Amino acid sequence: MSGAVALVAEHRDMSIWVIGFDICLFTAVYSGIVCSGVAYYVQGLVTRAQGPVFVSAFQPLCMIITSVLDSTILREDITLGSVIGTVIIAVGLYALIWG
Repeated sequence: MSGAVALVAEHRDMSIWVIGFDICLFTAVYSGIVCSGVAYYVQGLVTRAQGPVFVSAFQPLCMIITSVLDSTILREDITLGSVIGTVIIAVGLYALIWG
């Protein structure tokens, strides 16, 4: 769905779709493989030690940590809409876990 929206939004400049072998490709591959691998490994260790509910209970905490790091390191603005959306998602995840 994101690809379709991006294609409609950027239909005039097709050069943005060219994948080059540069630092942009390396960072995407690195973050996809290494960061996901580390996350799955840590989740596996916690699941083995504490159980699957413990891992699921801290998923909303990951969103909060990401928002804080995004605003401090990348200097992104935290808007009221993003805070409300995060709260709604966190409440929904906890309701699912506790249900």
